[in-house]
Amino acid sequence: MHDESPEMQALRSVRRLVDQALDDLGGLVAASESSDLDDMPRRLVRLVLLQALCGLRSDFDFARRIRDDDACRAFVGLADGDAAPSAVDCARARQRVLGVIGFSEFLGVLLDALARRGALAGTAFAPDRGLLRPTAGLLLGPAP
Repeated sequence: MHDESPEMQALRSVRRLVDQALDDLGGLVAASESSDLDDMPRRLVRLVLLQALCGLRSDFDFARRIRDDDACRAFVGLADGDAAPSAVDCARARQRVLGVIGFSEFLGVLLDALARRGALAGTAFAPDRGLLRPTAGLLLGPAP
């Protein structure tokens, strides 16, 4: 049995906190990893948050990190054998998630909570809040 890296331990803990926060949103985010086009799957939200946690502004560098880093793959929800998202997929996920009104702020609050808890202490993560700037605001789901 081998010891997990500090990054693996931190991301496992952070994922539990993130999933709990998503549960608390009361159905705004799909409970499953995948969903139809009307729901936003958790995997997309975790992907966007992970890019901010990694502080990687380049979608190409971020896609490479997900492809090569088991801790990042597990955080997003990719099983062994699942294809890693491309740089284009990463950009689209960010646009979709941050295009939902209020989600940029929600993810920013999550980053603040993680920092207060010291959840990333002792890791190489360098969170970048600038990666959570909202895109053109959209409402999730059918229009009222």
